[in-house]
Amino acid sequence: PAALGAYMLEPPQQPQGRTHEMGIFDATDTRLLSKAELGQVIRYLRELRQWSQETLAELAHTTPRTIQRVEAGSGASVNTLRSLTRAFEYQDIDIFNKPMPIPT
Repeated sequence: PAALGAYMLEPPQQPQGRTHEMGIFDATDTRLLSKAELGQVIRYLRELRQWSQETLAELAHTTPRTIQRVEAGSGASVNTLRSLTRAFEYQDIDIFNKPMPIPT
């Protein structure tokens, strides 16, 4: 999860499905995250900031139960993902709705 979360800081630069070389990894594949991967990334970003689920819920204007569901891999609506993006202070409000480079 830590390596996966590190890629959340920058949006992908190549079209979906392309493989390209990246730093310490042999290669990455650019694709949408699964619900489980998205949950891991959200939890990683939350823990990196030392926030509780309640704190993230408050910042994202949602409920702690919603954060629990997202982190458990149940997925989230576009509006919830945008609220989480704003809570994490990303400029691109759709960063969690776009393909991302995943280490392969």
